[in-house]
Amino acid sequence: MRADISAFLTGMFLAIGAAHAEGELRIFSWPDYISPKVIEKFARAHAVDVTIDDHETHQQLIDTVRAGDTGYDIVVPSDWAVQLLIEEGLLAETRPNEMANFKNVDPRWMDVAWDRGRNYSAPFLWGTGGIVVDTASYTGEADTLKLIFDPPPELRGRIDVVPESSDMINAALRYLSKRRCNSDAGDLAAVADLLMKAKPHWRSITYGIDGIASRDTAVAYYWSPGALWARRQKPTLAFALPREGFSRWMDNVVVLRDAPNLENAKLFQNFVMDPEIAALSSEYALAGNVILGSETLLSRDLAEAPEMKLPPSSEPEIVPLCPSEVREKYDAIWAEVTK
Repeated sequence: MRADISAFLTGMFLAIGAAHAEGELRIFSWPDYISPKVIEKFARAHAVDVTIDDHETHQQLIDTVRAGDTGYDIVVPSDWAVQLLIEEGLLAETRPNEMANFKNVDPRWMDVAWDRGRNYSAPFLWGTGGIVVDTASYTGEADTLKLIFDPPPELRGRIDVVPESSDMINAALRYLSKRRCNSDAGDLAAVADLLMKAKPHWRSITYGIDGIASRDTAVAYYWSPGALWARRQKPTLAFALPREGFSRWMDNVVVLRDAPNLENAKLFQNFVMDPEIAALSSEYALAGNVILGSETLLSRDLAEAPEMKLPPSSEPEIVPLCPSEVREKYDAIWAEVTK
């Protein structure tokens, strides 16, 4: 999918705390992720012609950026991918920490492991990985990874899981009570065995959540925004965070080192840290944000959704970027699983 939103204004543009710019901005992001209202507001505020192209996976994003000469200004990767792009020298050091709207960022997220001090990344949206259950098909415990890795007979063949190796391998490590970023041969053999034994019980390995919104799937391991979308389609669905532990991820707005429209890209980083814009982004993508003041602008339906709640008794884990040798082992295991 490709969306082109342009606005050309001939008069003065007034935007609180925003500089005036002209020209273009090209964004490479997840499908249907950035609110058209946000793009329209940015285009009007800065007289910028914005183009968005889509990628389906982090690997596609990373491969595209590594190839160079993309013509893109902005990408929106998750935490670990930001760290990888920084380490490979592929991002511009735009210093969001010095931008006018950085004051709105929750202090807990001003300094993050993947970008110490926020010299490269502006926080965008966050979510979790959890379990979606159709209560019309299954009325047992929903808050356990056992439903994914050792399901009861009535669920076998009716389970969907995401195709991201990091998500599934980290879930397997949690289920087995093993540490993350783990290169221990015995632990990884146990993970591989668990995944291979579970695979015959899975209906599909897919980025889509549509199956559980129909009659085909009874359980899905999926990200919270998609889970909320599915629940809105089918009232019998419920969302639960696994008691064995779960990941929290954060997507970030970053600027490519060779961005052709560097100043406009920096303006967009500042723009997404405005409370009104953050609220619009959350409402559209059905995800959380860490911009103070935006919470008062969210609809009650979104603010009170279980997908937006984190249990006080457990600290969600943002898994760091694992060493390259560990990532290679994970990829090898997942390649065998998905053959």
